[in-house]
Amino acid sequence: MSKFWRTLFHGPVLAALTVGSYLGLARWQHQTVQGLVVATLILVVTGIEALWFVIRWFSPLGGWFGDVDQEQALLRALERELSRSLRQGWHLTVVGVLGTWRLRLPDVRAKLRLSDIVIRGRGGHLIILMTDTEIEQGQFVMERMAQHLPIRAVALTDEHAVPAGMALVGIGSRYRNQEATADAPTIALLRGLQLGLFRARARRVPGAAAPVVQVGAAAMVQANASATERPLLDLTRRVA
Repeated sequence: MSKFWRTLFHGPVLAALTVGSYLGLARWQHQTVQGLVVATLILVVTGIEALWFVIRWFSPLGGWFGDVDQEQALLRALERELSRSLRQGWHLTVVGVLGTWRLRLPDVRAKLRLSDIVIRGRGGHLIILMTDTEIEQGQFVMERMAQHLPIRAVALTDEHAVPAGMALVGIGSRYRNQEATADAPTIALLRGLQLGLFRARARRVPGAAAPVVQVGAAAMVQANASATERPLLDLTRRVA
């Protein structure tokens, strides 16, 4: 089923589930079903779904509204910067940030350079691409950021560690789902960040700043030797 038809039937399905819940509750409470209430529920649910569809349609912020858009924006940015760094030998530090619900994207951007790329993921995650930045410099920046922002865990890696994971993934490997694909460097990178965030959360001390963990070549090999085939969903759902 295409994306258009899934979006088209999403509203009626939600309305049917809402009305069914109301009918079941009314029967359980031995109350009379009121047609006005049923009509109101249908209008409210379909109206909210239609409004959300319009917001997504007109929004210029690709990657903010909806899981598929977020995944595609994340993969495109990662693949572009990784391929540029690996091909030309430029420094690139990639940071995975797990924040609390109070972490605001403008606050993160205010502590970074204009050339740094920040992508919002799911489950309170942010991916930061620090171009022309060595990993020691990136760690210093993230340690200062963790002291002032509501961050739970930070993991970072660089262009030197990614090839170690690529050797296990396979140069020609690609991650696929219904909406997006990712190449071997992106798969290796996301798996390494996933492991780094798990380790950072394990080291967290209540009341202290969020720990910052570097994912080196050895950790990248470990992450890709026993990882699942869906690294993006692991990073954005299972770590949360």
